[in-house]
Amino acid sequence: MRTQFSKIALLAAFGLAMAFTFSCSSGNDDPPPNGGGNNGDPSISGGSPSEYTGGSCDASDYGRAEIDGKVWMAKNWGCYAQGSKCYNNNPAYCNAYGRLYDWATAMNLPSKCNNTSSFYDNDCLIEYPHQGICPSGWHIPGGDEWFSLVNYVESDRGCSHCAAKYLKATSGWNEGPIQIQGESSNGEDTFRFAALPGGGVYSDGYFDQAGYYGFWWATEELLADNAYILSITYREVATLRQNSKDFGFSVRCVKD
Repeated sequence: MRTQFSKIALLAAFGLAMAFTFSCSSGNDDPPPNGGGNNGDPSISGGSPSEYTGGSCDASDYGRAEIDGKVWMAKNWGCYAQGSKCYNNNPAYCNAYGRLYDWATAMNLPSKCNNTSSFYDNDCLIEYPHQGICPSGWHIPGGDEWFSLVNYVESDRGCSHCAAKYLKATSGWNEGPIQIQGESSNGEDTFRFAALPGGGVYSDGYFDQAGYYGFWWATEELLADNAYILSITYREVATLRQNSKDFGFSVRCVKD
């Protein structure tokens, strides 16, 4: 079934249609967490480091996190797709954070869909659930699934605006430039979701925010050239926002 406008309107009603640019500090060159081993082979001839796979294409290699009756992968998807990148064009980051994909690539749609709404171009139609680049039996989360995940975690923990604390990994998050004394940027990973700050990449190839922010695509579009993402910051905020489709962000798959 094609994604309905009413779903987007519902998300907006919850205050999600907020203009957002993911750059607020210079690019981060710190090494990726956990040593950032390389699943790609740097000795492969031809191509740049951003073209190495850097991640498995087998769903069984990504672990599982069962939350509120849904099964999520416990790592960001890292399988190579043409046009995707490793942060800083370094395969080690692919192993730690998965790959970065623009929206059309994540949805497995033609590149023109980064600037064309599915409401006006049949080549850009979105079905729900929409598999995108996720493996068979898995799909890209819709905005409602991200919203439900955040809402469930906060209800389960009995707190407000706190979901990131319980979804974030216990290590790998840098202390940010605006930090409350005694507050840790790392999470408790209560639900084994193990969210890590993979940052993103602009359409001009500039990488930013690894170590401080994690961004994950949702299926829903906003106008022709924007779509929704889940954003988690070093200050423990989990928010659905809009961003440019041609930026590169992470993908987390959820089981059908």
